[in-house]
Amino acid sequence: MTLRVPPPLDTAISVVAAETGFAAMAGETCVATVVEGDGGLGAPGFVPWETALECEKAFAGDDGHPFPTCFACGPAHPTGLRLRPGQQPGRPGTTACTWIPAESGDGIVWAALDCPGGWVDTVERVLGRMSCEVYGRPEPGARHILVADSGAPDGRKLAARTALYTADGELLAAAAQTWIAVQR
Repeated sequence: MTLRVPPPLDTAISVVAAETGFAAMAGETCVATVVEGDGGLGAPGFVPWETALECEKAFAGDDGHPFPTCFACGPAHPTGLRLRPGQQPGRPGTTACTWIPAESGDGIVWAALDCPGGWVDTVERVLGRMSCEVYGRPEPGARHILVADSGAPDGRKLAARTALYTADGELLAAAAQTWIAVQR
């Protein structure tokens, strides 16, 4: 998936066939394009529940969130996921957080995989592209862990990987992302 414009939050989005895949449309505006990936995304390693809880204490969004209404990690979104991905101690470029989903499905998995990759460093970034492989669905009400890591930035771009695990360490989904640094 490649985002073309910031997704509108209170607007219906439809998915239509396109030349090379699909397009997510908000009215006449193409919000994103979607094509089938080639697989083999890889995933950052699992961390235990207790470690992910400790990481949440370092969530940088507590000191002024750049997008407070973000569905995945924004503290001001009324029905959001409230994820708090924080840096893993002693592991620069990595984050982890806990998640107990209220629902299941591919859309909610993609949303959960989004923000942990955006918090792997302290530069304000927006998601440019994300590829995802879903192996299983999260169980509503059960404990899950999100983990992200990244390489070194390449100019304004940063490549990150995120993964969704059960509390027992079963990999449910993995994503590869490209984040773009923004200036306000």
